[in-house]
Amino acid sequence: MTNSAAQSLKHIGEDSVLHPDVDIVSAEKIWIGSGVTIERGVLIDATYGQEIVIGNGVTIKRYSSLIASGSEFEDGYIRIGERTHIGMYNLLAGHAGLKIGADVLCGPYVSVNGYAHNFSNDDIPINGQGGVAKQIEILHNTYVATRSTILAGPIGPGAVIGAHSLVTDPVEPNSIVHGVPAKHVRFRN
Repeated sequence: MTNSAAQSLKHIGEDSVLHPDVDIVSAEKIWIGSGVTIERGVLIDATYGQEIVIGNGVTIKRYSSLIASGSEFEDGYIRIGERTHIGMYNLLAGHAGLKIGADVLCGPYVSVNGYAHNFSNDDIPINGQGGVAKQIEILHNTYVATRSTILAGPIGPGAVIGAHSLVTDPVEPNSIVHGVPAKHVRFRN
């Protein structure tokens, strides 16, 4: 452990390494397992949510952001399973809950966010209309390729999301999807 803010974490396991400039907000709601590596420039913010849990052996690459929730959704959370890899510049938001299973691979620039702004009343500014959030679950052994955006779940298990895809619907186990919006291409086997 090399980050001074890590001293006030709810838990940090043995052999975990946090780069000195990892930004930790509301550390008392953040649990980090053993053998975790969190690289430079990562933001982990549990201010408005319940918790952020990072399982054993997880790697979070440079400049990713994990945000438990926004101010409207105090029940938000993020839970990341063991041995999962979060690529560079990922955005993970857990407004209504985000569960990522074990052995998941997320390439760089992946966005997972179940929040959407309301905008139906043109007499009220969009930023004053609130929003809706839905829980997203990415099940174990799933691969989310570079620059994909996930707005709905569940995903997998064993699914592959092709690069630059926009996921707006559930993804079947062991299926390969691709496109905008993402469509089923085939099953893995």
